Amino acid sequence: MKLDDYRALEQAAAANGMLFFHQGEMTAQVVEVAGRQLRACLDDEGVGGPLSRRVFSTFVEMAQNVIHYGADEGGETPTRMATIALGRSMDPDQRYWLVCSNRVQVQDIARLDEKLRAVQSMSADEIKAAYRSQLRNDAHAETDRISKGAGLGLLTIARDARAPLEYGFASEAPDAEGRAHARFFIKAVF
Repeated sequence: MKLDDYRALEQAAAANGMLFFHQGEMTAQVVEVAGRQLRACLDDEGVGGPLSRRVFSTFVEMAQNVIHYGADEGGETPTRMATIALGRSMDPDQRYWLVCSNRVQVQDIARLDEKLRAVQSMSADEIKAAYRSQLRNDAHAETDRISKGAGLGLLTIARDARAPLEYGFASEAPDAEGRAHARFFIKAVF
């Protein structure tokens, strides 16, 4: 990378309020270390109490979603890569945001889109009710064979956010084995 390109990246990050950034493999160990860094960043910002807990909980849920459902990057051992960033909006409200992106298999897009559209359309009370209902749902293993928690992670993220979740997909070229992937982005605002 050229130094001018790095300087432009640094300036763009600062102009957009970025406070924390991780790009690379997502493992339980990385989540633990990055989580400590994220908490320290929030402490430096003077963020504590419920807001800090909501941001941290969302970070953990996003990271767990990458570990459990992200597309394998290939190689001898399963590898899940992600980018995750924390920032502060530059508006007077000084809201915080958390964005995560990772690869997903193209065949998972419709399922993810359906779940996220449903969550986006819910009010805060409906999200809380759906979360409580899903906690008691012992049959989810029969109705959703892919999701271990049957959407509890997405409901947790939506419950903790102050605004509807934002998300999107970006196509990627097929990999060396011809597998089709897309980049999945999700953003929560606090």
